[in-house]
Amino acid sequence: MSDTGRGPFDGHEYSASGHLCSQAVLEPRIISLASELHHGPCDVPWTVSTAHRVLSTTLSTRRPAELLLTRLLTQYNALAPINRLPPELFFDILFQLINDPMASSFRRTQLTSIVCVSWRQAVLSHPLLWTNIDLFQKRYAALALERSHGAPIKLTFSPRNVRAGDTEETYTNPISEHAARIAILDLTQSCYSHATLLGTFPPSLPLLHTLSLDANNSHFDAAQLNSALLRDTSIAHSATPALRKLELEGLSLPWTLPLFRGLVYLHIKLRNEFTPTSPSTFRDVLAACPDLETLRLNNVGPDPADPRVNTTVEPVSLPKLNYFQLESSTPNAIACAILALKIIPAVASAKDAVILGFMPNGRDSTGFLWYHLAIGPPTLRVSNAWDPNVRHLLRALPTVRVADFTSDHQATSVARHLRTMLADLDVEQLECFETRNVPRGEIAEALSDRDIGTLKKLRIATVPHATEQERAGHLELLTDFVEELVDGNTVVKGRSVAS
Repeated sequence: MSDTGRGPFDGHEYSASGHLCSQAVLEPRIISLASELHHGPCDVPWTVSTAHRVLSTTLSTRRPAELLLTRLLTQYNALAPINRLPPELFFDILFQLINDPMASSFRRTQLTSIVCVSWRQAVLSHPLLWTNIDLFQKRYAALALERSHGAPIKLTFSPRNVRAGDTEETYTNPISEHAARIAILDLTQSCYSHATLLGTFPPSLPLLHTLSLDANNSHFDAAQLNSALLRDTSIAHSATPALRKLELEGLSLPWTLPLFRGLVYLHIKLRNEFTPTSPSTFRDVLAACPDLETLRLNNVGPDPADPRVNTTVEPVSLPKLNYFQLESSTPNAIACAILALKIIPAVASAKDAVILGFMPNGRDSTGFLWYHLAIGPPTLRVSNAWDPNVRHLLRALPTVRVADFTSDHQATSVARHLRTMLADLDVEQLECFETRNVPRGEIAEALSDRDIGTLKKLRIATVPHATEQERAGHLELLTDFVEELVDGNTVVKGRSVAS
């Protein structure tokens, strides 16, 4: 960044107070000169900002007076307090501003470059401010690729609409030409376009540490993608030694590819149906990622129906695993989760873990399970039904402290599912149990099983309609089975506690 303005000017030193004083001296001169150059009345008060607007929108020639106004405005901006910042700090501010993930880098670069001359010089002279490149903005992308020089770059492509003349070359050519310095590649496009790119992928991306591919809700054609991967020029033969973060959404790649090695972050999300992988391949990939910190799997995971699943699968040590998520819509969701936890025992000690899955129960309503381990107490939420196999899953996880059961209007055998669920939980460790849309009579029937034990706290959030007489009778029954009962705004102590 230029050092313009870092020295004496018009007899005023550049101390903190000197900056204010110097600007105060310049301001009336700027306003006076701008008002003289402006023809006609002005509909806003005269300020330095007004003078800027006059210079940029009204004047067309560059007479001596106009050049003097330009020079005075430049000097005024150079005296702004922000110019007292060290150049490195000022650059960092611009970098964070331009690379704000919630805004367009293209738009932010435009805005910061027109603030003033010194900001424009800073933006134009620092290659790192041009490294976040949206390939959909073709003119900006070409300019950014040039001005970023040899700096590592982030390339994104997420078409907002279809434009005439757009082809795969819009983004494939920059990827091929600048492969040696791509650090982040984030592409959102159709599965067909992904197959085209992955079939002719650069042979080497030495700096690539993050690869994100999103199929943008398009149909996932596995055959088409696998056909592209058979080519000698495909991503299957690419060298990505620095890759640490891999995100695939709406499409899946074979876990045997070299991409699935040395990762610290792996996220695969399929939208429609579960895509299993063999337990041995699942284990081998995780073993090849000993520093893995985040593992998020949606509709993908080890196949519990694999005929080799009965053979011993050695667990994998992942000491750095902080976040684990497994979500599955397959009928074998619970079996899949149990198998995954056998392979990854480190989930039990992760800082955050989420397991979601369906629990089909024959003619009964399909149940749904949600287990969450985070900063708060381990929490289990269940709807409609209970799968007895969940007890095997819970044995591999920290003990549930908070649980709830929700029933819809079509659910059947609610008392039976509720009783089985409570029997599989460690009631002595359970701090609170909550029900939603479960009749009080069904709750009392489930808790009447003395093998369950006494609940510390039962919270009845919502219930189907009942008369006051029915409500009073059920609450009377429930006080035999709980230490504390919360029913709406009513709090009742259990009989054993009250006595």
